Amino acid sequence: MQGEVRPRGPRGRRQEFGTIVFESDYYAPYGTIYQAYEELWLIEMVFRYYRDVNEFDEMWMHSDYSEISSEFVCFLLTIVTGRLLKRFDAVVSLNGVSYSKAMKILERAKKVRLDCEWMVVRLTVKDAGVLRELGLFSRLITVKNPVAAHARNVTEDCIVIQIGNLSLKDSYGQFTYPVGHGRAMTGILVDDMVEVRDQSEGSRLYTRGNYGYPRSGGGVDLDLVEATYLSECGRLDVEFEGESVAFEDLFMHSASVYDDFDIRYLVYRDLRQRGFVVKAESGDFDLSVFPRGKTLSDSRPEYYVKAVSENSPLEIHGLISQVMDADARGRRVLYGVADEEGDVTYYRMYLRDPSGTVFPDDSGSVPEGWLVRDRIFVYGQEDAEALRSAGFFGKTVGKFMQLSLTEGCFLLSRGRMSVLAPDGGPVSFDELKRFSASVQDNFASRLRVYSDLRDRGMVVKSGFKYGNHFRVYVSSPDDCHARYLVHAIDDGSIRTWSEVSKTVRLSGGVKKEILFGRAVRKGIQYLEFQWFRP
Repeated sequence: MQGEVRPRGPRGRRQEFGTIVFESDYYAPYGTIYQAYEELWLIEMVFRYYRDVNEFDEMWMHSDYSEISSEFVCFLLTIVTGRLLKRFDAVVSLNGVSYSKAMKILERAKKVRLDCEWMVVRLTVKDAGVLRELGLFSRLITVKNPVAAHARNVTEDCIVIQIGNLSLKDSYGQFTYPVGHGRAMTGILVDDMVEVRDQSEGSRLYTRGNYGYPRSGGGVDLDLVEATYLSECGRLDVEFEGESVAFEDLFMHSASVYDDFDIRYLVYRDLRQRGFVVKAESGDFDLSVFPRGKTLSDSRPEYYVKAVSENSPLEIHGLISQVMDADARGRRVLYGVADEEGDVTYYRMYLRDPSGTVFPDDSGSVPEGWLVRDRIFVYGQEDAEALRSAGFFGKTVGKFMQLSLTEGCFLLSRGRMSVLAPDGGPVSFDELKRFSASVQDNFASRLRVYSDLRDRGMVVKSGFKYGNHFRVYVSSPDDCHARYLVHAIDDGSIRTWSEVSKTVRLSGGVKKEILFGRAVRKGIQYLEFQWFRP
């Protein structure tokens, strides 16, 4: 901004506005400045609201651009919300609706594509009336004529909403939200599938909703997950030997046929309601998910999904095998973890090949360290400086340097350090390794992962404060923050999903990537876990 501060009259304004301190090189009336300050609470409230709803506090990219872009989106949403609040105040008929209530209605109202038709969902008649009063929906019609309702394939009242000046002939058309549910199709339960034998109904399910598998002669076969979901939605009446099968009975039958059906169904249901086409999968995976907005006829699956409970054990070596198998097929692996309340959290897995720019430098000197309990101390200043210069080994504490057992074993194995016992006798690499394994769990795997990371040009330090084995820098620790948190595992390691959830959330909060390092014959395999919102 350019201009001069106009200090004239602040004393005269104090009585009118109170005590105000404002410094700027931009001239503006004091009333405008005071009004902006007075409404600062509203700006902060809106900003916090969008930050929490959209989770802008979670930054997954190691770049300033991600933070700048999210702040910019927040700024735009703040403007939009400000205009909405003005509209709320202008509509007299909404005196009984608070800001919070109106915002929650807007949050619930979703436009999704179901059976190739755009529909407004999660909206009650009362809430639709509120949005109509706000002018967001120009027309709201309630259809009660049974003939008209039947023509729209609904048996109960239906709200027909037209957005702006759009009509049926426009590209977006009209959106319908059934208050009840549509006229249900009939399916016959046969063992582990449900047959929809009517040709026209089966064709509509397959071509418009991407449900089922075509039958010879017409109709479709639905797997039990699809049939249970359609039954819950009121779009399918299931029969067995001429008797109607209620949703709960179908659910219990499916649970008796498939292990962990309840978890698989929760994940399937969640993905379907997010607008994805989902099909059952065999082998190591439960479901395959197609790109959003795509259909069976014009795309291929993007993800292989494994549905698990939060209480299920987790074997990392099995996950690595699954990721390698999916990569070979051009797919990505997605785990849907259902908690005890039925909420689903998703994690993506990738095989990573990390590398850095700091390779250990062999200066020719062999520093001397002393083994004291479960760490190594270096007292000579020249030795300490040589270790730091060689690759940022150890940490200086006052007048001495301290090294971990992992660092000591690595340096001793490369002939770049000598270690002495408390009695002054030399300690060999095998002796130090055996001692380290006796005081640290899984030390052999830790040492292999540490050595591999060092050979890849990275600086490796303790990750204890982050709940992992190592924190890893890709360049000088003086110039950057740690990029990775690494946990070393072996083939027998079993973890829980609650541990993974805690670790992944923590790594995201400190803007680091979490890797699990598994030692194999040909080296180390690194698997990255990433929280994901479909």
